[in-house]
Amino acid sequence: YPPQPTYPPQPTYPPQPTYPPQPTYPPQPTYPPQPTSQSGYPQQTCTQHFHITTHLNGYVLDIPGSNRENGVKIITYPKNSPPSDNQLWKFDYQPDGTFLIISKLHGKVLDCGGQTQGTELIMWDRHGGNNQRFRKEGNHIVSLSGLTLDIQGGNTAPGAHIILWSRNNPPSNNQKFDSEPHGHHHQPQPTSYPSQPAYPGYPPQPAYPQPGYPSQPTYPPQPGYPQSGYPPQSGYPPQPGYPSQPGYPLQPGYPPQPGYPPQPGYPPQ
Repeated sequence: YPPQPTYPPQPTYPPQPTYPPQPTYPPQPTYPPQPTSQSGYPQQTCTQHFHITTHLNGYVLDIPGSNRENGVKIITYPKNSPPSDNQLWKFDYQPDGTFLIISKLHGKVLDCGGQTQGTELIMWDRHGGNNQRFRKEGNHIVSLSGLTLDIQGGNTAPGAHIILWSRNNPPSNNQKFDSEPHGHHHQPQPTSYPSQPAYPGYPPQPAYPQPGYPSQPTYPPQPGYPQSGYPPQSGYPPQPGYPSQPGYPLQPGYPPQPGYPPQPGYPPQ
């Protein structure tokens, strides 16, 4: 066999660089799950307390005698000074937009005790049923039955009871309530606003000349041509003609030239 070819030696590559080891990060913390309501949305409780004030006379919802028993009927009463817990409330909002009304006195909630017209509102332990849930519609506090909180008979005396009743039309102040943050003074809402006075027009602008300034002089009208009031301009006298230039005398004629004598040898012409 012929000799096998000799291949050149393979090149030697430099060693691959060594990279530093990747840093090890600590594990991410695990946060506890957020508490949720039955429908999966977090419940929101307003931590601030309020007076619930009626438009009828400025009285507030009150637990009479700070009674802590279930079944105590709610009344309206003048606001205490200093404020007392039996007149302060907070709102616990639910995912469907309704809320519970919770007393600062003992944590019990406002309860309809029923869903029929004329039912008196009472205090009861919280269970979150439909008879403890309300929604706000303008200045009305409305139960899930559609009946609104009402000061029974429009009674303006201290101690009037709160009942459920159909909404009056036109609206009446014994069915309207405001929630005022604790520490605010109630000012009854006006039922109507006075009409705004007509805006006075600007005074007419003074005619010129302005007072205190001398009147501007009146200039006479510019005269036309020929100017009125001035004598008409007389025509300029005709310019004297220049005297006619004297004619130059006639140039004297030259005497006729004598004829040349006939040239000899040539017949006369």
